[in-house]
Amino acid sequence: MIHRRLKCSAMIACTAMCVCLTSYATAGVIVSESFEYNTGTVYTKNGGIGWGGAWSGPTNNSTSLVVDQNPVTPPASYGSPVGNHVLITANGHTGRIERSLASAIDLNPTQTTTYYMSMLFRRDDNAPTNGSENSTFFRLENSSNSTLVYVGQSSSEAVEVKIGNDKVTAASGTVGVGVDTLLVMKLTLSPSGQNDTLQASLFTTDPVTESWQYSATDDASGTIVQFAIGQPRFAEQLAVDEIRIGTTFDDVTSIPEPAALSLFSVGLLFLSKRANH
Repeated sequence: MIHRRLKCSAMIACTAMCVCLTSYATAGVIVSESFEYNTGTVYTKNGGIGWGGAWSGPTNNSTSLVVDQNPVTPPASYGSPVGNHVLITANGHTGRIERSLASAIDLNPTQTTTYYMSMLFRRDDNAPTNGSENSTFFRLENSSNSTLVYVGQSSSEAVEVKIGNDKVTAASGTVGVGVDTLLVMKLTLSPSGQNDTLQASLFTTDPVTESWQYSATDDASGTIVQFAIGQPRFAEQLAVDEIRIGTTFDDVTSIPEPAALSLFSVGLLFLSKRANH
């Protein structure tokens, strides 16, 4: 009888812990990539959540796309990233990595829909006087690889945001070189015939509140099926980590504390005590 009660208690505790852990892993976060891979090429790697395939890109041998161990350090409140990060080195040719999404994003939803997105990045530019240095740090594309939404830098290295046909280039300021940066975006999609908005901010300190430095607005159309990062031939290197798409600001601006793991420990302690009685 005691054994039966212990078995029942164990099943209940394990079920509760599994539910909690599942909620922790998926709550609000639609897409996530922490590059938890061994060093080497990022091509064919397929970790993370919310993706529809593995990482791929151009086959040009001069483009180096590797998983690198030197971290991109986020603001203190973000938390500590896990895994490595991807380092894109153009070496005289356009560097690019791309990956399909598991679920498409319709730019003309039936009701207003909001997505939050973020990534950590650091750009290193050893040839600042070269032209054609426009990069797309965070790029969302349709099935023909056409850009529907992006945040990047212009050829003058100013911050640039684009949605649909509206591309806005910042009047002043450039994307810092050698600066670890948290890029945060808000994509607000309205039903067909109404304007959609892409807002973005670059944080080097804690993003305490939701605030936006750049914005573009247009009645965009199409379907997002793919994420990509484009690095121009002269921009040398771009380090990227912690790519995320979620439904709230908090989803993409901090690594959640693993409260579920604490519950898991409590559950194990409970089972241990039951077993000793």
